[in-house]
Amino acid sequence: MANTPVVVLDDTMTSIANAIRAKTGGSATMTPGQMPAQIAAIPSGGGAGIPREVSAQGVFQMPSQSFSFSLPANVTDLGGRVLEYALGYSSGLTAVDMSSLTAVTGSYALRNAFYNCANLATVDLGSLTTVTGRDAFTAAFLNCSSLTSVDLGSLTTVSGLNALHQAFNGCSSLASVSIGSLASATGGSSLGMTFSGCTSLTSLTFTSLANITGSAALSQAFYGCTSLTSLSFPALTASSFGSSYTNQFNDMLSGVTGCTVHFPAAAQAKIETLIGYPNFGGTNTTVLFDL
Repeated sequence: MANTPVVVLDDTMTSIANAIRAKTGGSATMTPGQMPAQIAAIPSGGGAGIPREVSAQGVFQMPSQSFSFSLPANVTDLGGRVLEYALGYSSGLTAVDMSSLTAVTGSYALRNAFYNCANLATVDLGSLTTVTGRDAFTAAFLNCSSLTSVDLGSLTTVSGLNALHQAFNGCSSLASVSIGSLASATGGSSLGMTFSGCTSLTSLTFTSLANITGSAALSQAFYGCTSLTSLSFPALTASSFGSSYTNQFNDMLSGVTGCTVHFPAAAQAKIETLIGYPNFGGTNTTVLFDL
């Protein structure tokens, strides 16, 4: 039987190389001749396991039918770049189970991991306690328009530049977010644009958030959340912002009209001294010290 030649495009080879790097955590460039050895060196068992199929043209691609993604039970921490860009634009992805995950500690670990997965409806992050590292969770679920709820109820610490930047940006169906254990947000723009464009989100309470010392930590966090009517920060104190205000609330409500922001009465003097009576970038914003 004669061999049939296969044409492989440059961007296909780049996609294969990116998939290898996502599995190995590496960042080096590689030639096609190096790829077989790189693939052979990937440990079997206990890996993240990204499903693939082969097209009629012999090119690896994501399955078009519905499928779910699960981390193995022994995977509790994700290091640098391990799932960066791993499953973006996977139209068949409907569920992500990362219930074993307790920490994301590597830079770029989940950057754009599930972005533009339009049919992703269920995400389990219920055990996650810590996100740290530059862009560790950046745009992980960007534009996942079918996602309706997110449980971050175990998350206590977010640190590092852009740690959760744009994590759920553009999740237009996201109406319910549990984030009641988050106590500390440090690092520049650590929560910047995290929920921007979540047009179904109506309210959010940061029950335990007492430390917001990162510069521009909540910058544009709710940009364009057009249904948002209430934000509450009951755990803030006079010492929550450190020695000086560094624009933690910069344009937090840009593109939002008629939202009420609730603060503790005990923090009123400090907040008024630091930032006066801002609108946080929004229109017709009401600031109350009623907690």
